[in-house]
Amino acid sequence: MTDYLQTLLVTCMQAKKYGIDCFCDYHTHVNALTLGIYRNGYNSNPDRTFDDWYWIYLDEDEELVIKKLKSCIELLEWIIRDKEAENHAI
Repeated sequence: MTDYLQTLLVTCMQAKKYGIDCFCDYHTHVNALTLGIYRNGYNSNPDRTFDDWYWIYLDEDEELVIKKLKSCIELLEWIIRDKEAENHAI
């Protein structure tokens, strides 16, 4: 599971290069991770609601946690690819 957590954080940092703002927080009192994504950056959304928002409870079955982490990573990679294509189209 640690590998997926690291990959998620690295992918969040890569997303920043494309104007995507990710807020990845660990909540110790419930052993959970939250991921909030602003697809066009924090300042693009005046009401400050995330475009995508996930809660991942790390105490759940490890296979389920890994599946959720993979889904978040895949979504971020898709958003990055979309932004890359958008930048090349300009």
